[in-house]
Amino acid sequence: MKRVWIKPKARKHIVGGHPWVFSGAIARTEEPLDASDTVAVYEGEAFLGCGLYNPDSQIRIRMFSRLERECDGAYLEQVLREAQSRRLELLNPAQTNCYRLLNSEGDGVPGLVVDIYDSVAVLQITTAAMDARRTQIVEQLRLVLEPIAIIERSDGSVRQMEGLAPSSGVLWGTLPESLQVRENGITYVVQPLEGQKTGFYLDQRDNRLLLRHLSQGREVLNCFCYTGGFSLNALRGEASLVKSVDVSATALHLLSTNIRLNQMDDSSHIMVKEDVFDFLRSDQEQYDTIILDPPPFVKRADKIAQAEAAYKDINLLAMRKLRPGGHLLSFSCSGHMDIQRFEEVLRWAAMDSGKTVRVLQRLGAGMDHPRILGHREGEYLKGFLLQVQ
Repeated sequence: MKRVWIKPKARKHIVGGHPWVFSGAIARTEEPLDASDTVAVYEGEAFLGCGLYNPDSQIRIRMFSRLERECDGAYLEQVLREAQSRRLELLNPAQTNCYRLLNSEGDGVPGLVVDIYDSVAVLQITTAAMDARRTQIVEQLRLVLEPIAIIERSDGSVRQMEGLAPSSGVLWGTLPESLQVRENGITYVVQPLEGQKTGFYLDQRDNRLLLRHLSQGREVLNCFCYTGGFSLNALRGEASLVKSVDVSATALHLLSTNIRLNQMDDSSHIMVKEDVFDFLRSDQEQYDTIILDPPPFVKRADKIAQAEAAYKDINLLAMRKLRPGGHLLSFSCSGHMDIQRFEEVLRWAAMDSGKTVRVLQRLGAGMDHPRILGHREGEYLKGFLLQVQ
């Protein structure tokens, strides 16, 4: 195994758990090194662990193990079996059969995400090292999971940072014409090849259930509703009214399908096809609960100021539309918006609203989305349950 030495100042960073070694932290390497090579990382004579090397990325090495080992088929099989065992401990299969099986660095496979939708596995590859291991990944998924289909949805913009082109399609098996999954007892239609992310926002499972417990007798506004995860949970929680807003007619059609699929009474549900910002500015109603789960407002660090303004504006509009004591579930999935910055933006919105806003709970992704302690970049979903007085 080839070796790479990092500068002394970077040692604390890696020993503390952060899995990324940036280009400026490299002291020297054993040549030649190719993209996707497994390398042993040293600081002086001290072995720190193994990582995946990419000479063309600003993140030069992505650490995956504190032991000296290759990221090969045997390693991928071990990681898959351990991850599957942990997920089965966390979930009730009778109630939920969709979840994240592998969460990149959080499960020791940087650049690889695998989501499970019943018997279909959907993977996302975002690094050159995992891209080079696609065949091995598929082989190990077939061995460990025995799925009926393996789908790839590697079409996010992050691949461009690694010099990779988008890649999507069926890698193995046959995708059912209609794929239905269960989450906390509610059934959803999922479209892995056409839907957002890998077909569904699995990271919001626990927050959707929280909303269900808060909804009885309340009038709920679900902004950026997509296919209705929060809306269906509000209906199941016996909300008196649920209003779902999204600019996508396709998403609203799937939401309507999901309501019928679960035999829910839609007489208390209203769908609105409109831009959420426009809707919040023109709508004259007040609500007891509002959910804001927008798409990322920032994908580049140099655009953070514009994103802060957008998050502030939309949260201010929502706070003004809440009845006294109402709940706001507000989220950001922007990687460049950390939790401290997001809370500060919410504070700015609260100041301009002239209302007292209390933090009742910090929200994030579920337990099937682990991250390494010290790797704050792995906490991409940030959220707060707020009470607006």
